[in-house]
Amino acid sequence: MQYDDYQSPDENSVYKMQKEYAKEPRKVSAMQNSCVVSTDKNCIFGSIDWSRNNNLLRLLANRAPSIGITNFIRGLSDLSAKDQIDLISLFPTQSSARTNPRLNIMTPTTFNTTLREYVRDELGVLAVLNNLLFLEEEGDTRSVLYNIISRRIDALNTLAGLINGGIFG
Repeated sequence: MQYDDYQSPDENSVYKMQKEYAKEPRKVSAMQNSCVVSTDKNCIFGSIDWSRNNNLLRLLANRAPSIGITNFIRGLSDLSAKDQIDLISLFPTQSSARTNPRLNIMTPTTFNTTLREYVRDELGVLAVLNNLLFLEEEGDTRSVLYNIISRRIDALNTLAGLINGGIFG
């Protein structure tokens, strides 16, 4: 018998499983036929920690080694705020669903460690936006998501050029 974890069970596969695995006659049935991953786009969008992302950009701008890099990062911060506003209009969050802020155990102290933390956080934001793009059916919203993802990837590419001293110093 071959197994496929991503295939929903049908009557035939449940019968085979009952026949092969149940020593005593037990009833075997499918408990769930749907994917366990959340498909609520508003819930998925709500998982982005915008305050952490904005705080890391602010720290990164403060620790930048030159005024040119500082100006670039401040520009990214402004664009990120605009992205957040655009996305909130597309995926409104519940006003009653408030959570406490996260306690940051370690605040990065150097430009390279701040950059590392920002890249990690930004990859998480991009993963959420990619999931939303995958779930979105409306063309205009897909276009907005695609443009935001593309711009943020381009920004990461530029920031990756600032890395010195091995993997983020």
